[in-house]
Amino acid sequence: MAGERGFTLVELMVVMVIMALAASAVALAMPNGRGALRGEARALAARLDAARGEAILANRPVRATIDDGGYRFFTRQRGKWVPIADRALGAHDWRDGVGATRTSVDFDSVGIVSPVTITLLDNDARMTVSVDAAGRIAVND
Repeated sequence: MAGERGFTLVELMVVMVIMALAASAVALAMPNGRGALRGEARALAARLDAARGEAILANRPVRATIDDGGYRFFTRQRGKWVPIADRALGAHDWRDGVGATRTSVDFDSVGIVSPVTITLLDNDARMTVSVDAAGRIAVND
């Protein structure tokens, strides 16, 4: 059978291993929605912490309103809730596909808050940001 042409079993196995490694590399390099959702949850948690600090430093209540469109921060002035316009606590819109349960978080002038859990959703991914009575904020999967 000196004239037969073809590939040996070892050659075919080597090619299959190379293809499997390439497919694994592509799968690992693809971005997933969970990472983006985690980033939104961490950004919300950081801004809630900044809002608590603002309430304590300014000695007046701060409210965060969260909904499917994003979140906004307000401060109480002369009996009315007024939007905060600075960069750290300015309005933030969710990136496309992210939504959240409608709720509000009210920090009093010493940083105390009624406990609340905010659920963020992005397609099948889900994360929560929780605020306990002492104002501690946690991001959970």
